[in-house]
Amino acid sequence: MTTFDTLILGDIRTMNPEMSTAEAVAVINGEIAWLGTRAEAEQLTAQETQDFGTQMILPGFVDAHIHPILGAEMARGFDLSEVTTTQQLDDALTQAAASTGEGEWVFAWGLDPTVIADRNICAADIDRSVVDQPVFIRMFDAHSGVVNSRALQLSGVDGTEQFKSQSEVEIDAQGKPTGFLKEWEAMNLVNQVMPAIPFETRLELFLEVLESMADEGITGGQILDRTDGMLDLVRAAEERGELPIRLTFSPWIMPGDQDEIITEIIDMQGTTGRRWGVDGVKLMIDGTIDNGTSWLSYPDINGQSTRPLWLDPASYREVLLRLDAQGIRTTTHAIGDAGVEYVLDVIAETTQPHAADDKPGHRIEHIETLPDRLVPRFTEVGAAVSMQPRHCTLFCAPDGSDNWSQRLGDDRRKDAWRTNSIRQTGAVVAIGSDWPVAPSDPLAVIAEGELRRQVGKPETEPVVPDEALSREALIAGYTSDRARSWGETDRGMIANGMLADFTIFDQDVFAVDADDLPTVNVVATIIGGKLRRPANTASAAR
Repeated sequence: MTTFDTLILGDIRTMNPEMSTAEAVAVINGEIAWLGTRAEAEQLTAQETQDFGTQMILPGFVDAHIHPILGAEMARGFDLSEVTTTQQLDDALTQAAASTGEGEWVFAWGLDPTVIADRNICAADIDRSVVDQPVFIRMFDAHSGVVNSRALQLSGVDGTEQFKSQSEVEIDAQGKPTGFLKEWEAMNLVNQVMPAIPFETRLELFLEVLESMADEGITGGQILDRTDGMLDLVRAAEERGELPIRLTFSPWIMPGDQDEIITEIIDMQGTTGRRWGVDGVKLMIDGTIDNGTSWLSYPDINGQSTRPLWLDPASYREVLLRLDAQGIRTTTHAIGDAGVEYVLDVIAETTQPHAADDKPGHRIEHIETLPDRLVPRFTEVGAAVSMQPRHCTLFCAPDGSDNWSQRLGDDRRKDAWRTNSIRQTGAVVAIGSDWPVAPSDPLAVIAEGELRRQVGKPETEPVVPDEALSREALIAGYTSDRARSWGETDRGMIANGMLADFTIFDQDVFAVDADDLPTVNVVATIIGGKLRRPANTASAAR
């Protein structure tokens, strides 16, 4: 008789339509080797038994879009996400400067652009509070930032800079930089003169983020960026012990990246550790609606968001088709409708398996505004999608008073985050957080994807409620559909031969009221059959 490594008992929901429930699962060598009832399990032999009683066991939750290295560095300093007035901003920056060493950089993040009405925030707005110390504030969309006059002086930014992408140093009527920086190349002008974060500090920040995500019930995440030394960091993390969650690195190729960088990323594919690997590439066709760098079919209210991030979108096409020819999956950041349509057109030219094979070949991220005519095209070209429900619920107001809605206008605001419409066509929809742009707690993401409003605020009107997803679809977006979106056949369901990755909750997450979902406790996560308990039973990392 086979002796299994571990026997796990509980209320098991497999996300496998061929066998939707079970009461016991047996694990050997990190994989699922048997499923059945408790009565049947009594006949088995295992080295260890984990009995979770009536608690719910699901396939391990995988966040389709995270930035645990870049994001931990982006989110250093002071959190300004609760700042809504100029007085609050002044007070927060004054406090931040006072608690920072003399002459040292002041960092902050998460600022909503609506704190300043009718224009972008500028250096003069920061200079009111902080003059002698350089200040860098990352806006909440992560694609723009603002610095004060001292930071402009130290960086040498003068407004004449030319970029390989549609990045921009905003200038005033006299041609002088205002301090507002759009997109990555522009922000990097200042980043390169900031003090570097020591490797050990970066490692600690990275591990703290992963531990927090594991406490929330996440067993895996897809990292969609490229940072210096990222593989050195994950190797160093694994030297300390097992990673708290599995990681898939899909490093980005940015507009203007030279051939040697593209070749390096291609050669990086297939690199693995015990709980991590490099698989696929992220691309970006546009920026964000909030800072006017998305690619819309017609301009926003400010006459912006009319161009792709790539100076020549044909270069984007060449890169994606080159990757496709080598069997490398891609996922493309595409927010505006013109950007989404262009990416769909390019995916239509690719050769990887499409919808007819039930294996999406490439994926598109975000898709924040989409007209009716483009909704069916995902299934037509075999593209999967990856969406972040809390981008809608946290940053859009139901009355249209937020920056995103104001820029688009009422005619396009109704086409916001069309998760349900896209999924109804049969497209595969993965779900994620885009941490740190939005919090990573998967139960809050699921709740708000269903409610289309912020959890715990029943008095708030939902944003385009017809686009709400069902509880089942959202959980699938973290499990079975997330795996399908990336062509992974060894995870996403509880079935024989799959990785033994599970998330265990103390309640039935299919039955709990949506507003109460974030109060459900994570009992444990299991990766490859190895148990991990959260830092505390209340899942306080949320």
